[in-house]
Amino acid sequence: MNRVLPPLLATLLSTVSAAAPPPVQTLLPSGRVTVDLLTPTYPPDILDIGRRMQDAARTHRDWFLEQVRNAAPGEPLPYDPRFGVTREEYQRFLDVKPAYTAFGRATLTITRRTDGTLLFQGGRGLEGLSGLVLDPRQNRVRTPTAGPGPARRSR
Repeated sequence: MNRVLPPLLATLLSTVSAAAPPPVQTLLPSGRVTVDLLTPTYPPDILDIGRRMQDAARTHRDWFLEQVRNAAPGEPLPYDPRFGVTREEYQRFLDVKPAYTAFGRATLTITRRTDGTLLFQGGRGLEGLSGLVLDPRQNRVRTPTAGPGPARRSR
């Protein structure tokens, strides 16, 4: 499930917050729909770069946490050799776009409520979507484990 939820929500939220999109209500069906479950896949060299960067972040934990605290919202961290990769590898890591591979199907139920919100109920494989409420008029997403908040823009 964790492999599916972030790309699905990123796509959904980027649709909600993109410049002049069609209303989200026109993009999402109502009722029960069958959806393909996708997982992002990356080239092996990108996975290797990511592992080395994770190792470096653990090795230089205080430095890394300071970088994250000082980062501009939505912007990548500036390159630093302490990432454990070359500047070129770091840029490749930032620039890569995943391919998506289907690994199954699931049922998703979307209920249009009278207040204009959309309630999601995920079937097997999409349990993490159950209880999610999308309010396109307020640009908000509410999850069962988190209170209301602004929808985040996806890059």
